[in-house]
Amino acid sequence: MKVLLIKPYLTINSEDCETYGLFPPMGLAYLASVLERDGFDVRILDCQITKSGKSNAGLGDSVRMGISDSEIRKYINDFKPSIIGISSNFTSFYLDPINVAKLSKGACPTAKIVLGGAHATVAYRDTLNVKEVDIVVKGDGEMPFLELLQKIREGRHYHDTWNIAAKDETGNIIDNPLREPMTKLDDLPFPAYHLLDMDRYIHQHGKNFAFYYASPAGFIMTQRGCPYNCIFCSTSKFFKKYRERSPKNVVDEIEFLVKEYKIREIHILDDCFNANAGRVKEICRGMIDRDLKISWQVGQGMSITNLDRDSLKLMVESGLYRIGFSIESGSRKTLKYIRKAMDLERSLQIIEQCNSVGLYTHGNFVIGFPYETVEDVGETVAFIMKSKLDFIKLTICQPLSGADIYQSFIDAGIFDGTPRDGSHYLHTLYDTKFLTASQLNNIRTGTVRKFFINKILCVFSVNGLRYSIWPKVGSPGKLRYFLKVSFNILRLIVLRRNIA
Repeated sequence: MKVLLIKPYLTINSEDCETYGLFPPMGLAYLASVLERDGFDVRILDCQITKSGKSNAGLGDSVRMGISDSEIRKYINDFKPSIIGISSNFTSFYLDPINVAKLSKGACPTAKIVLGGAHATVAYRDTLNVKEVDIVVKGDGEMPFLELLQKIREGRHYHDTWNIAAKDETGNIIDNPLREPMTKLDDLPFPAYHLLDMDRYIHQHGKNFAFYYASPAGFIMTQRGCPYNCIFCSTSKFFKKYRERSPKNVVDEIEFLVKEYKIREIHILDDCFNANAGRVKEICRGMIDRDLKISWQVGQGMSITNLDRDSLKLMVESGLYRIGFSIESGSRKTLKYIRKAMDLERSLQIIEQCNSVGLYTHGNFVIGFPYETVEDVGETVAFIMKSKLDFIKLTICQPLSGADIYQSFIDAGIFDGTPRDGSHYLHTLYDTKFLTASQLNNIRTGTVRKFFINKILCVFSVNGLRYSIWPKVGSPGKLRYFLKVSFNILRLIVLRRNIA
């Protein structure tokens, strides 16, 4: 039984396309590995990859990042799958998977079209109202999808499968409850890397990868869920429960990537990698004991609470060079509103400690909440500027399906419940109660640009050299990386390019 898993192309405003990089579809790769273990013939089609290496095709004011409709049809016609699974993760780009579903059904009318992912899970009724979509798998997909396909393969009735919503013979929607998500993540096989064009992911040198320490760079997920309950997060209801892989299992996968694909840098994609501080220490010791000699970073965010100087030094010893913090806001009023327990003063102290042990720091921030005032946003900007972070990612809140803030946008009278295609966290189309979309976009780009200009000026100051720079250039490799970072920031500033 043939199963095709599809990561849709991305349609985005042309001026924003350079802010998106090409990343492996880890969720689909996990699905594929589970299905292969049960004997299914599986392939993965990443529609954002093209044979020529050029992923942008102009569509008026928008750009399609990915292959053409004819290429997708040809792939489907050549493979002739019985099941086509399509990821639908992002409310901002919900039309792309829908269009791929329509295209897939047209190319292979007998195939079952199944959608899954964060957006499809929350908006499953709207998704199933598309006539070409047969089934939605909600929540963690591996076990429900496997059970669903086993029943289809055996010719059994599948409408009673946990975690699925589907249309019955009369077109009515059957909505089954969610089972408890799997807790023994070590039972999952590693992602099906062999089904991916790995060279296209691990060897990248575009703007999104200008600040990597080493290449080839691999990606890994060591846990699922998040201990936080932020109001703007779309996955907090259905993917909330925190679960983790054992330290040995994590290090085994890192070692596999190093040996199989010659990986020299690892990116950890977890929502909160150090929710369990003891586990992180074991992972670090495992990498040291196996002498893996890799660099690694955590961009999504680490908990400030679970960090101290000793744990930072151990992480540096194991290869950590860049650490991300999800600080979110510099306004205490906003932090309370978004349900983020963040000690801003401790954040500044931890950033200082990171600098002292030679770590580059990255801060994630969000503006544009429905009731946020100009003054509230100003407090976040002020915090960013006084922090001694090396990088920032400043984003604009979006009304994502499933997030508690979705209703707040509606209640504020600034959103009618229909997502605006093309609006995303780096370029919003949504006004708030006190700020227009244009103002928010200008604040975002202006703040990011000012931050990096100040960062470059700091490099040439006495205090900057002494406290922020000198600990980071303790070896020839670290000096080369510092020069690379400085050059790329300068280049982006001079060219007035969108940095982040």
